[in-house]
Amino acid sequence: MSQINTLSAVENIYPDLFEQEKKVAEYILKNHKKVIDMSVSDLADSSNVSEATIMRFCKKAGFKGFYHFKISLAKDTIDPEKDFSTDIDLNNMEDSIHNIFMYKMEEIKRCSNLLDPETVKKSIAAISNCETMYLFGAGNTNPIAIFAAYQFNQCGIKTIANVTPEMQINSAFCLKENDVCLIISNSGSTNMIVDVAEIAKEKGATIIAITSYLKSPLAKLADFVLTSVTSEKIFFEAFSSTRMCHMAIIDLLLLLFSKDEKRNVYKYNSDREEYLAKYKS
Repeated sequence: MSQINTLSAVENIYPDLFEQEKKVAEYILKNHKKVIDMSVSDLADSSNVSEATIMRFCKKAGFKGFYHFKISLAKDTIDPEKDFSTDIDLNNMEDSIHNIFMYKMEEIKRCSNLLDPETVKKSIAAISNCETMYLFGAGNTNPIAIFAAYQFNQCGIKTIANVTPEMQINSAFCLKENDVCLIISNSGSTNMIVDVAEIAKEKGATIIAITSYLKSPLAKLADFVLTSVTSEKIFFEAFSSTRMCHMAIIDLLLLLFSKDEKRNVYKYNSDREEYLAKYKS
């Protein structure tokens, strides 16, 4: 949709909307730049409607869902050169490198301030005592789940992670009460991720969520929420966003877990590396 069509689509359908849906339309028309950075839970809360109402509204406006609506709205509203690249210049590579790394370091610093030490401690205890650790992620958080599974497996934790949605749903149905379900999702509202969390809840598994939105469906279902941070706007996120804070949280859990004397991670790694030495040059 073009710039005119995105917001005009909201105006055009307004007379035919139900009262609750009109609340959404009115909020968007007044705060369209703010909406770009919201999750579906945030918008529902700000509009005083349900998340289901948001989804119905988006479909009536001609979009597949709220994320699709935000992408279109971002393209209409945001000038990438003006909003994201003022401190990045290909003709000044030294400053650009410095600015990008400073931006990322500040993001990680913000993330560290949001993490609750007691929640981190309980999460590590749950992982340490679980029978199997299942890891889930959708889109660009899926590679982080695969990475985390590999790393925790190296520490002696039995892990399972899959790439396709079908296999992830299948894995969710295999969860048991003494398993840990670690879910990584920036928005916490992705359909597959919410489905996995609901299945895990039914199975009685312990759910650890790494997400940026505390009001998201995933956060509400989780036993422990490790709050991540993302400062990147929706337009930038759609094309080249990173999940550095999510990775940092995984590394945090791994480093703290390795200090558990009961697990004897150092000896486990030493024995494994000694065995694997014949495969390495």
